Amino acid sequence: MCEKGRFAPSPSGRMHLGNLFSFLLAWLDARAAGGRMVLRIEDLDPERTGEPWTSLLVEDLRWLGLDWDEGYAAGGTCGPYCQRGGPPSMTRRSKP
Repeated sequence: MCEKGRFAPSPSGRMHLGNLFSFLLAWLDARAAGGRMVLRIEDLDPERTGEPWTSLLVEDLRWLGLDWDEGYAAGGTCGPYCQRGGPPSMTRRSKP
């Protein structure tokens, strides 16, 4: 089985150093092991997440020269790569 690094941000604003550090550690670990990198978007809060933040996060990662093998904007066989794209049971909100 191939090792996978995973980064699953909840894009509610511009990427910050904590996001970048988390992605970089997962990316370095996956690449060092000959594995794959996965970008999954945790977009469960529609009022705070989504566009333009998701596109800006992807743009920032690409500008920094970081890539991923599967996930958001890359596809793959283990999707969905956006939480909202999953089955209804994954996106249903619990009632107080």
